[in-house]
Amino acid sequence: KQNRFLHATSYDFKLYRTEIIISLLIGIFQRTVGFLSNAYMLDYVINALQEQRPVYEIFSFIALIAILTVISVSLNIINMRLLKPIFEKKADATLRKMLHERALHSDLSIYESPEMYSLYGRATSGGAGSLSKMAKSVSVIITSVYSAALATYFAIKLDPVILLFAVPTIIIGVKK
Repeated sequence: KQNRFLHATSYDFKLYRTEIIISLLIGIFQRTVGFLSNAYMLDYVINALQEQRPVYEIFSFIALIAILTVISVSLNIINMRLLKPIFEKKADATLRKMLHERALHSDLSIYESPEMYSLYGRATSGGAGSLSKMAKSVSVIITSVYSAALATYFAIKLDPVILLFAVPTIIIGVKK
């Protein structure tokens, strides 16, 4: 089973390399913006008020975070609604071509087996969808680890004691 997983993973990266990279970049950007807007912004505003920085400086920072949030949401929408369907069609066509070529170069005795037709049918009908889910999982895992690292860094920067309270939240965030 491990060999099948590694084999599927290699196909996954061949078929979905661009989608994985784009999803990773967008995911990391989203997590960074989320971190800035949820955790860092409050710290920044409190420190800026305590240091009596000019109001325009505080509002400029908040405006920057708002703009980055809009960009983050827009990139996600573009990826999900425009790019992902294109990548999935291309991956599906490539997978079908690979399976067809593999079938053409297989021994003729294989064609007498009903199991072969069943396996071929399952691979052509659901193979790309399964690989797409695996590609998404890779991206989600990496961005979750990145998010946990950001939260840990921020907690250590503020006060290491916060980690005692933050660890359960970090663990829950990684599980998502």
